[in-house]
Amino acid sequence: MPIKTAVGIRVFGKGSVAEYENENRAGSIAGSSHHSCDVIIGGRFLRLQNAVHSVDRERLQKSRIYGAHNRNATTLAARLPETPVALIFTAPPRETPDEGKKIYQPIAEFLSKALGKKVVYQHPETWGLYRTKMLNGSYDLIFDDPHFASYRVENLNYTILVKLPEQNELAVFVSNQTAARDVRHMAGRTFCTHAPPDLGALVLLSQFDNPARQPVIVDTKGWEQIYNGVIAGKCDGGVMPLPNLKKFDRANLTRIIYITMAMPNQAVSSGPHVLPDDQTKIVRALLAPEADASTAGLRAAYKAGNRFVPASNQEYRGLAKFLRNEWGYY
Repeated sequence: MPIKTAVGIRVFGKGSVAEYENENRAGSIAGSSHHSCDVIIGGRFLRLQNAVHSVDRERLQKSRIYGAHNRNATTLAARLPETPVALIFTAPPRETPDEGKKIYQPIAEFLSKALGKKVVYQHPETWGLYRTKMLNGSYDLIFDDPHFASYRVENLNYTILVKLPEQNELAVFVSNQTAARDVRHMAGRTFCTHAPPDLGALVLLSQFDNPARQPVIVDTKGWEQIYNGVIAGKCDGGVMPLPNLKKFDRANLTRIIYITMAMPNQAVSSGPHVLPDDQTKIVRALLAPEADASTAGLRAAYKAGNRFVPASNQEYRGLAKFLRNEWGYY
């Protein structure tokens, strides 16, 4: 069954773009004899208000997803007003699924009440799936590091809403038993940290121009596990936010060999499916004292202050540079 549209849409095909502007005529999902194409739907079935009058639901749900790799194209998801069945909220897979649910599920439930519509937390399972779903527009609300937020603003039409209040400083550290006193002396050594493209791993690798001399990343989930891995000798060094290191290293068993420049902290950003009115409601809700209970787990995990503070796209500009050498982003 074709899609009938009353507004302009673009359907991206293999080597071609078929555009239908302000016509109440049919454009086939499967394409025509001239165009083999797919519809971009942001990873899930969407109700398209005042745009799509008849949709073959089964075909739409089975459609492949494109758009993130066509940087100059305007996607269907960005151009048509739409109401998702639910807003999808996620964060990187730095925690196990159970740990992630404890931290983020209360926030999803709080935002559901604030918006009057369903917000669902999804754990992405792996960094690969996180990247793929992010680039495909499957996530509506994301809490993550500043380089990801910066990238989505520059490339995926996201808006940064609120952030953790403290400046973000990452510490590269070693055990006091290790002789090295400069990060450049740690070429080829092992480091416990979250796997790339997590900011900590990328900051560490950026200190080594020669790929042959880069450290070996030991993917480790959780700040406490990273710290314990270094102390137990599993890794030669580790990377984590400076406040977290201070929390765990009360016995002064480690030595910092590099600290990043201060940058804006982790933030909540919203995708193009989130209406401007809903963005305003989300900001107002997360800045209010009523949010304290639902964000307590997140703030404890990242040693943050009492609540979020306002954020803007401008202050995150340029931080996407850390993803420049990561596969799939550029």
